[in-house]
Amino acid sequence: MALWYETGNGPVKTSFARKSHNSAAFVCCGGPSLKDIDPKILNGPNRTVFALNNTYPFVRPDIWIGMDDPLCYDRKLFNEPFVKIMRGGYQNRFREDKQRIDGLFNMFYADVKKPNGELCTFKLRAHDVNFVWLYSTISTALHIIVWMGFQKIYLFGNDLNNTKSDYYDETVNLSKINKDNNTRFYDQVYGYLKRFSEIGKKYNIELISCSKNSRANDYLDYVDYRYVIGELEKTLPETPELYHATDAEKIWDDHHLGNVQDIANLFYNGK
Repeated sequence: MALWYETGNGPVKTSFARKSHNSAAFVCCGGPSLKDIDPKILNGPNRTVFALNNTYPFVRPDIWIGMDDPLCYDRKLFNEPFVKIMRGGYQNRFREDKQRIDGLFNMFYADVKKPNGELCTFKLRAHDVNFVWLYSTISTALHIIVWMGFQKIYLFGNDLNNTKSDYYDETVNLSKINKDNNTRFYDQVYGYLKRFSEIGKKYNIELISCSKNSRANDYLDYVDYRYVIGELEKTLPETPELYHATDAEKIWDDHHLGNVQDIANLFYNGK
């Protein structure tokens, strides 16, 4: 069913699919460099912040995506009002307080499937699709982000290197087995993102690094995130005047035979 949620009277399909739009995607991964950013300025106009896995609560996203059991994450996450997307099949899981996750607000579930080729991320754009599942949150998240119509995707905390630390949160201690598993995983993601970047260009989708020391900077352009935010906010419109609803409707009614650009000019020229 692609993306769906539990209404209390059964699951219902929904869709965030779009061809394109104005917003950039800020995708926050959990690498050590994430702690070098100021999370307070990430959110804002012309950008949508995606937090993957345990980047919450350091990052307070517009949309959170995680593909593992709810017990892998901060328990308060599921009580947050922002959109949360988990893998289909986890909707019947419980927290320690016996709360079923699907009964909480703004919980959505993504149906996933192992892809038949690398083009699936870019070609499966219909309202009802199975999202790419390559046994990692980032591959599914990128498919969801492409499906939602984002064309500029910026990666934060995407170090792909655990020689100094595994995560931005240095209080997390991993066993040697888990560290070795992470090392292999980072090698796989390194190759996956390279192919994603190469193929994405053919679909006008750009993958950009905001992770200063990422291994992926071998093939991705690196841009300082503060510069990116400045560029995104440069195009914001000014508000010359707030109209009373009656006056705004009169302006529209008086000029409804003109085109939208004529009406926009009317507002901004004050005629």
